[in-house]
Amino acid sequence: MKTGQLAELLRREFGFSGEESGSMCMAEEIVQNCRKSPALSAQEDDGITKEELLHFMISDLNYLLNPNALQVNEDTLQSPLAHYWISTSHNTYLKSKQVGNCWDGSDGEPIITHGRAGCSAVLFKDVIQAIKEEGFQTSSLPIILSFENHCCAKQQEMMAFYCITILGDLLLNEALEEWPIEPSMELPSPWALKNKVLIKNKKLTSRKQESRKPSRKKVYPSNDHGIIRIQIEVGLESGAENGEPSSLTECPQPVQLADLVNYTQAVPKMPSFADCRSRNMP
Repeated sequence: MKTGQLAELLRREFGFSGEESGSMCMAEEIVQNCRKSPALSAQEDDGITKEELLHFMISDLNYLLNPNALQVNEDTLQSPLAHYWISTSHNTYLKSKQVGNCWDGSDGEPIITHGRAGCSAVLFKDVIQAIKEEGFQTSSLPIILSFENHCCAKQQEMMAFYCITILGDLLLNEALEEWPIEPSMELPSPWALKNKVLIKNKKLTSRKQESRKPSRKKVYPSNDHGIIRIQIEVGLESGAENGEPSSLTECPQPVQLADLVNYTQAVPKMPSFADCRSRNMP
């Protein structure tokens, strides 16, 4: 594409509203920035190749937003969490790598891998340890761990145990006092959640919570961190005994892991904003 053609493209497709000479100057600047061979001068009017045009389209030169609006500071981080675009690893294998899912390990230890895809696996607890050590080295913004969870109830208990014992005070395991999870309450801001790790996972609904029988607790000896592990055995109402399958039985959700979920609850779908308000979804 010649430089003059690029200038016309800027006016016709990109909505450049300046004078014709202005669009030509911008086109020349783009050509100089995108050329693989910077030694070529704009006067030679070799233009840019298809690959170089694609490079321009996905580069910072073609930002949709004003870069000044993307500055991160205290003033720009005071809005509710839901007002921000959150960088996510979900399905980024479409362009880069996929951050794996949580699966049962053969030795009773939960693992992280891209299930049934021939990928290598790492221990869940090792990933949590790495997040504790490195997660806030370059930024104090909150980290949301979104669990695509395929683990059995027992190994989900282990997941919760590792999150609590390894992350310690970094883990936000209950709502902040200033931002209770109540109808009409906004989510806390990223600034209020600085240096905190939030768990995104499915959570027990009120109906399922009410159907549980009183829990029996088993207290295990304290680990090296001096924290006592509590296993909660949950009994269900007699729906399954009557031949009616229980969704909670089919997909057991340990109370410990559910209790770590607060502001970032995983939901199957969002049919409407009215439905979310009726279910008190922030």
